[in-house]
Amino acid sequence: MKSIILSAGFATRLYPLTENKSKSLLEINGVPIINHIVNKIREISSDEIIIVTNQKFYLDFLNWGEKNDYLNIKILDDGVSTLEKKLGAIGDLLFVINKKKINEDLLVISGDNLFRYSLTEPKEIFEKEKKDLSIFYDVKNLEEATRMGVVQVKDNTIIDFQEKPQHPKSTLCSTSTYFFRKETIPLMKEYLKEPGNKDQPGLFLEYLYKKVPVYAYITKEKWIDIGTFESFQKAQTEF
Repeated sequence: MKSIILSAGFATRLYPLTENKSKSLLEINGVPIINHIVNKIREISSDEIIIVTNQKFYLDFLNWGEKNDYLNIKILDDGVSTLEKKLGAIGDLLFVINKKKINEDLLVISGDNLFRYSLTEPKEIFEKEKKDLSIFYDVKNLEEATRMGVVQVKDNTIIDFQEKPQHPKSTLCSTSTYFFRKETIPLMKEYLKEPGNKDQPGLFLEYLYKKVPVYAYITKEKWIDIGTFESFQKAQTEF
């Protein structure tokens, strides 16, 4: 299994904090968000972790890599220097897959996640069920859910998923943490050919669950999406 961290966004909602720094490199109590994600992945795998970023922040990630004693970290530049030319989450994911010639199962995590849950049990379920798997957390707030991907679940399987709905049907939200089978890679390529916004990884999940069964793993352990100033400040006190 290959682990990929998506860190090629420009995070305009957090300007000026992210105007000259990747959101993944923002510090929570002195520790960059990306360190937290890498540490969580290291609990289940010592294999290569691939971080995809954009041209604007590529050197910053190289400097980060030099300062941290992590083994088997590969940082890729997707070649994009402006917001208008961004590839989107799935575009960046396929960029990595093609660049590294990957034909393996994938662990994919957005680079703005802070979470306390272990990846061990989701990985075991993924391997046992042989289904794509997405991790969800109940934010218990309908207004907050409008900014996220919202799911409905039956028998541990996604039966409805909407990215940033105006009227959420639940408060169970995607943590942008996914285990994908290698057989799903062709579906990513098909999805990318369709018109429309490809920025959020949840938009692919909205497409995917209609094609194949997707296991919904629900965690009660703390998760925060660093998408707003409020969540950034909240993370400083809760992590």
